[in-house]
Amino acid sequence: MVSSQQLVGTHYYYAVPFASLNLLDAVFPAGTYRFDTTRNYFSGATTTTSQGVVFTGGYGMPSQTPKLSGTWASGRLMVSPTNPRVEWEPWSGPKSPDSRIELRVVGNNQSGWVTLRNFETYAAFSSLKPNGVYQASLRFLNVEDHQTVVDANVSDKDLGFTASYSAVTQFTVEMLPDPAWPLLGKVDTSPSLKALASTTSNTVVVGSSGKMAALDHATGTWQARDSVSSKTWNDVIYAGGQYVAVGSGGNVRTSPDGNVWTDRSTGKTEALQSIIWTGSQYLAVGDGGVILVSADGAAWTARSSGITTPLLTVAYSGGAYVAAGNFGIRISNDSINWRAPSNPGVLSSGSTVCWSRSKFLLATVFGANRLYQSTDGETWAPVAGFTDNVSRLVSVGGVAYAWGQGAQGAYFRRSLNGATWNEISMLGRVLINRLSWNGEALIALDAEGNILKGAGLNYEFFAFEGATSNHNEGTGSASLTVRRLGPSASARSVAYETEAGSALDVEDYVSSSGTLNFQVGETSKTLVFGLINDSQIEEVESFAVHLKSPATGAELGSPSTHWIGIVDDEPRPVFQFQLAEHTLSEEAGFVELNVVRTWDTASAATVNYATQSDGALAGVDFEGASGVVSFAGGETSRVIRINLIGNSAYEWPRSFSVNLSSPSSGSSLGAVTATVINLTNNDPAPVGLIILEALYGANGVRNDVKSQINANLNSNTVNMTVSASTMGGDPVPGSAKNLLLRYQSAEGHFSQTVSNGGILRIPSVQAQRLPMPFAQWQSTKFTAGEQADPLISGDTADPNQNGVPNLLEYAFDLDPKGAQAPWGSGALPGSEVMEVGGVNRLTLSYRPSVNVSNLSYIVEVSDNLASWDSGSEHVEQISTPGASPVVMADKTAVNGAGVGRRFIRLRVVRE
Repeated sequence: MVSSQQLVGTHYYYAVPFASLNLLDAVFPAGTYRFDTTRNYFSGATTTTSQGVVFTGGYGMPSQTPKLSGTWASGRLMVSPTNPRVEWEPWSGPKSPDSRIELRVVGNNQSGWVTLRNFETYAAFSSLKPNGVYQASLRFLNVEDHQTVVDANVSDKDLGFTASYSAVTQFTVEMLPDPAWPLLGKVDTSPSLKALASTTSNTVVVGSSGKMAALDHATGTWQARDSVSSKTWNDVIYAGGQYVAVGSGGNVRTSPDGNVWTDRSTGKTEALQSIIWTGSQYLAVGDGGVILVSADGAAWTARSSGITTPLLTVAYSGGAYVAAGNFGIRISNDSINWRAPSNPGVLSSGSTVCWSRSKFLLATVFGANRLYQSTDGETWAPVAGFTDNVSRLVSVGGVAYAWGQGAQGAYFRRSLNGATWNEISMLGRVLINRLSWNGEALIALDAEGNILKGAGLNYEFFAFEGATSNHNEGTGSASLTVRRLGPSASARSVAYETEAGSALDVEDYVSSSGTLNFQVGETSKTLVFGLINDSQIEEVESFAVHLKSPATGAELGSPSTHWIGIVDDEPRPVFQFQLAEHTLSEEAGFVELNVVRTWDTASAATVNYATQSDGALAGVDFEGASGVVSFAGGETSRVIRINLIGNSAYEWPRSFSVNLSSPSSGSSLGAVTATVINLTNNDPAPVGLIILEALYGANGVRNDVKSQINANLNSNTVNMTVSASTMGGDPVPGSAKNLLLRYQSAEGHFSQTVSNGGILRIPSVQAQRLPMPFAQWQSTKFTAGEQADPLISGDTADPNQNGVPNLLEYAFDLDPKGAQAPWGSGALPGSEVMEVGGVNRLTLSYRPSVNVSNLSYIVEVSDNLASWDSGSEHVEQISTPGASPVVMADKTAVNGAGVGRRFIRLRVVRE
């Protein structure tokens, strides 16, 4: 055994000698390499150099007569951070033109002989992996003896080096991470890992079979987090002050710290594949063309992508969105309306996308070119020379990172412009799975479950904090922040200048240019621009500020241009409705809506209006209308008249709205830009099943088919096929249609969707129970005559004389006409004194109904029964969020110093 040796030098190579060594251990700064030699037929000496252990000498195999005179070639197996290889010193003796050494390394996908011609070249083994076990075989072929003719009995001029006598060495390579990428921790790769997100204190990884774990950077310990094993988590980000994970079945989870997670409902069952944060909202895409947005990660709204094929990836910059999958690309300027790009060229799909400084980069798995670029998402062109498959694209500060498998094996690259890409060395750990930025450094997850921390950005760039901002001209100035990202170890500078847009120099703002000088460690500076306050009524006008000419060693980041909007402060005509809501019978015939004009009323002005269906349908419940309301000089109010359509069929209370828009130049809209018209019903309600709404069609074109459904009622049940013939006609020939149904029964209020050709069954387990508005609840509990009498059916009425008014019966799922005595039963709120935080406090518990809508449950406290206080300053929830019952506690201790008496109550308010 040879003792461990500390190797020196700038190239940390470790050589495997083909010599009579049983075991050699060597440790050096770049990592630990262990080579176990198990078989060797060479004889000769070994020498140790600054680059490793070198085998020299040898005059043939033990079983043969030496055929050569002179010295054999010296050789060593090199394993370096960037170039694992075998090297041989030049052969000093004579040789034939096709003389060669051949070496074979077997193990970890390495196989086959590598020829080292003329004994002067080397072979690269780029797939040598840490902890791999390999076998190396060496043979010398066609080496010509300069003194003796080669023995004819030796085939192919092989000088005794047959397969059984070739030098064979088996070795194990054990490699530590690159010092530039220290190991934070290691996570089990089974089940498979999908994504990671990181902060400065911890890292969260997610994957299949419910994989969700958090790494504490301080302790290096992992903690598994509660997750259902049937779920697959496809992506996770840290943004907006929280972690957000998305996955199979439309599942979303949020966590403020990566430790405590809350499941969120999206209303979708399709798998979500990717999520981003735009600065104001989260946006997730997934299978079935699903697109979801959320301002807080808790409440999600679906957007239509216009396709049903999977979307795998999404990116955003400056109001432009690009979402892509292997079967289509969608773009949007508002995250609401999505469409195909107008000029995609040959590009028809994408597997991963990011925004890099000034352009979108999109990778595809089809075609010769695998990477495309676009400045707006509309027009796409290939990135020249990029033909390697891309597993993932991410952007950090506008700088793009890409990794995947290329012609030369796995790669990891960075680009500042999307066109020129530089390799990033990680000591062979290039099989990157995911990459994240934690605000200080890059955090990488490799294919073996190692969490590696980069040393941070090794470049600097300047960028504005945001691309746009608005400033009131009356303030006289606008301030912008310029950020410097990167090491900040040296003094750097960047220039700036203004450029006129719709706002003009001298008239609207004061032009400016100059240089910002950042000192060592300084990461932000503020620019201030003068605004000119005039007396003219103007729309928002804007001018641009550009960063330019960064000092050597720095780049311009994104955004490098900021648009300043100047908001006028002069009084101007303001249009709005006088009332935000109207309630009347459908038999009233019409409704009159008062539009008022305030502030500057001296000149003529106009504003547009239009009706919008919302439960009540144009042409069925009211006459749709749109137009222009014109105000003469000095006129302050005008009336819009909307005609109503009455009928004899029972319908649940429904509504529509009228909206104001497009005020004339120099005018604006006030707070009440829409008024809601609630229509009540005077017709008697039928007994049993009530079809409230039945719409058949597609793409916004639907027919009211309540009469067709009612014609198939049989003892309050329905069993019928949905088709154009049963629904009374085809409103959209050639399109995929369905039936949207809402109905009311003794069990509650339900909705159901049935595709064309499907069977409509009522009752059905496929129907979804809906919250029931108070007016509809009244219609299920009271007769038509009772509904007309507020002393029986009104909010405060108590028809069963049990001391519980109707509004509370509704709020707690009780029967207003039943003979119950619910007090103390747990159905109604109850109070008691409990020890909370070591002191006695007055508490109140209640069970809010999940079957109601537009109700607020407000807990209030008082010490005199005259004035009541509510809100987080006075009460707090001590029960688990989402649990029932809800338990609220008075923040003032009972019998505390200076406390006389305390009271607590629950107030239910109908919004």
